[in-house]
Order: sequence, then structure tokens, then C-alpha cells
Amino acid sequence: MQLPLDDEDEMRLPGFSLGQDLNTYLSQVRKVVFSKTEHKHVTLVLGNPSCDLDSFISAFTLSYFYNSRPNASKYHKAPIYVPVLNLPYVEPEDLWRLRPEFGVAIRGAFDGLTPQAKQEQTQEAVEARQRRDKSLLGQLITVHELANSDDTLPILRQAFQTSDRYTPGESQEKVDVILVDHNAPAIETVTDEDIRARFEVVGCIDHHVEENYVPQQATPRVIKFGIGSCTTLVTQHLRKINLWTAHPDHKKLPGYTQISRLALAPILVDTWDLKAPGDKCTELDKEQVAFLDAQTGDDFDREDLYNQTNTAKYESLTMLRMQEVFARDYKSYAEELDGRMLDIGIASSFKDMEWLVKHAKGRQRLADEVVKFAQDGKKVLEVFSLLTKSADGREVSIFGFGEAGRKAITVFEENSKEELQLKEWNEDDALAKQFDEAVGAGSWKIWWMGDLSKSRKQIAPLLRDALKQTSKS
Repeated sequence: MQLPLDDEDEMRLPGFSLGQDLNTYLSQVRKVVFSKTEHKHVTLVLGNPSCDLDSFISAFTLSYFYNSRPNASKYHKAPIYVPVLNLPYVEPEDLWRLRPEFGVAIRGAFDGLTPQAKQEQTQEAVEARQRRDKSLLGQLITVHELANSDDTLPILRQAFQTSDRYTPGESQEKVDVILVDHNAPAIETVTDEDIRARFEVVGCIDHHVEENYVPQQATPRVIKFGIGSCTTLVTQHLRKINLWTAHPDHKKLPGYTQISRLALAPILVDTWDLKAPGDKCTELDKEQVAFLDAQTGDDFDREDLYNQTNTAKYESLTMLRMQEVFARDYKSYAEELDGRMLDIGIASSFKDMEWLVKHAKGRQRLADEVVKFAQDGKKVLEVFSLLTKSADGREVSIFGFGEAGRKAITVFEENSKEELQLKEWNEDDALAKQFDEAVGAGSWKIWWMGDLSKSRKQIAPLLRDALKQTSKS
């Protein structure tokens, strides 16, 4: 179903239409970004640096509908929308291994999923699914590809290059960007100063704490803390502006069925199949799931989508090296302290310390890997936090690599002990000894966190505040 376009849009758009199948859509997006035709009207839709399923699908879904928006140039001066995965070190063809749950979600949207109980688990069948995931995910666009491909539109390639490679033209314009799943832009390979110089934030949809970066006049500007999934807010926004409706004719168009299946995946994963406690699963999340579920087709099994996506996510770490384990779900923050910018990194893992020790092949190796990740030269963190999950609860680890970082550990405990229900973690004396040697005695600490409704969304502001308070102490 091709919506009517005004003259400017007709000349501008490379054939986007609501309801088109996602494979065609992906091909058209890539032709915009990697072609000799100079498209000057590009707005990026950029997820957060952890690049989890919610971040990826929020960006993809918003761009899919915005690219077919009638009279698009009336909303943004750069009205071709390009979803970008915020991964500066990852080629798209590596996503099948680093983010296998992406493959399950997008394969389920494109092809439908064979029920998990009926799947062949022979080596040949597993490799066939991996080849399909690799083919589909290879069409996505990462920050790494934009920065390094010779075919990338020059304005985009330059915007994502590291400072030492950056060669702006005489009249280099800022690149417009809509943020999803975060509300202050962060790209690991681009400094905050360069981000401000190269990018113009023109919109945002997010479910994290407001960081007061996004201009009030941005469109859209949806920042609502305490919602289980950002894709929930994206879906609600698209419904509010009547881009995504439940018209009966839509079921005849493959794209509507596919995008509905795709958008379901992160909401189900992030809300634990709508069973999570507290603000991890809200009535708004449930409402959007009901809307999406009604458009997925009669042969679609929502429970199976959740189970297969979640299984792929939980089993993925076994294929990763230790540095990749930390980087898999990682976010960084910067705080100014006494005239210096200090970096905080927080990695989240759905495995526990005991599993990490085994995967690293020893306690000393794990301690060394933590130091390597936090102090590898590309990033030098003042504080590194590792959030891990165990059958007995949730573990919160903090490592300080400078005076302020060490002080922040004490301040964090004093300020957050009651709110997070922190208790001493004394599970492995031998590991504690290795952390003492690698990081320094008094420079790290691990707690059990009793409040399981809390996640990085709540812990990050507390840790950032703790670091800022060290200046006063």
C-alpha cells in the first residue's frame, strides 16, 4: 500500500511504502547509505551503546514507519531515516554470533519460527539456521560499517570516524539523529565533544532517566522512565500519530505481519513474558503486546517467540571471548569532576560470578580480564561496574581505578544500601584475593542486591551520583 506523497517526497524517497516486506525495506535503506547517489536528507535512528534487542528493534521499527510517513519533509529537514546499530567494532556479518537473539527475532519476523520442540538439533540443522541468521543480520548497518566502508555516504563516514581519522569538509553539516533507548548520545569511539560537534539530536524515544540533553523542541520527544521496553514507547508513539493502525487490510500486507512479530520480541524479553515485577512490566507494555499480537498472524506462537529468543540470548555467552562478554551489554557514562572528565562503564550479564570464573578459565584470568577491559587504552575507566545474575539473586560489583573511583565505592554503598537492599558478598575468598592483587585491596567490592526489581537503569544514576559526591568529600 503506497501512501500519497507530495512532489518533494516523490523525488526524494527510494520507494519506501507502508506494508512492504522487511527484506525489501532493508535493501532500500542500504542503497541510500551505500551508493554513489548523494542523499543529503538522511536522519539516523540510533540506539544505545549496549545495542541490545530492545535498542535494535526500537530503531528499526521507528525508521520503518517514518520512512513511509506522508509529507515527511514537514517533520524533519532530513526525512530519510536510517536505523543504525551502535556497535563501533562489529561488522554486520558478525552479529549472528555476537547477538544470536537478533537472528531468532528477525528470522521469526521474516520466515516464522519452527516451534522449539520440533526443531532439528543436528549439526547440519543448527548450521543452516546460523547461515540464515548471518544472511539476514548482514543487511543491518553498524557504526563500524559506516565509519569504515568506502561506499558510505561521506557525511556519515566522517561523522562516525575517530578523532584521529576525522577529516571534515569546509562546510561539514551536522548529521541529524533520533535517539532511541537512551536520551544522551554516546558512541564509544567518538568523544562527547565530537558528538556535539557532528550530530544534531532532533528526536528521542526512551525509557531511562532524563539526562536533559534532548532539546525541548525535538520531535518526537518521549522520555518516560519506568516502562519495561523502549519498543513499547515506540509502538505507542506510532499508534498515537496514526502511522501504525489495526486496519483489517493491513493483514494482507507482509510488512505489517513481519514488523509486528519483530516488535513483540524485545517487549516480551524485557518484561519476562509479561511476568516481571515492578516497572519492568507495566500496563502500557501489556497493552502494546496485545495490539501487536493481534497482527502477527494465526499461525504465530508468541510464547515460542519468547522462549526461543530468550534461549538464544542466554546461550550466546558461551560463544564469546571474555572481552566480548563484558562488551555484549555495556554502557558508558562521563562525569565532570574537578575539571576532569571521568568515565564510568557498566556491563550487565545474565550469568553469575561462578560462571564467569569458569568461562575465563580461572580466577586470576577473570581478574586480569576485568582490568584489561577497564584499562585497555581505548577506554580508561575511573569506575567499572559488573552486574551479574545468579540463581540466588543478583550480584553488583564495582571496581575503582583511581582515587575518585575508590571513594565512589564507599559513597555508593552508603547512599544505596537501603534502596538496593545491598548485603555482603562472601562467596569466593580465592577470587577476592585475585581481585586484591589485580585491582587493589579496597579498590573493589561485590554485594548481593536484594531488590530484584532494580536494574542498570536504577543503578547507573546512583553510581554516577556517588562519583560526583567524591569531589565534596
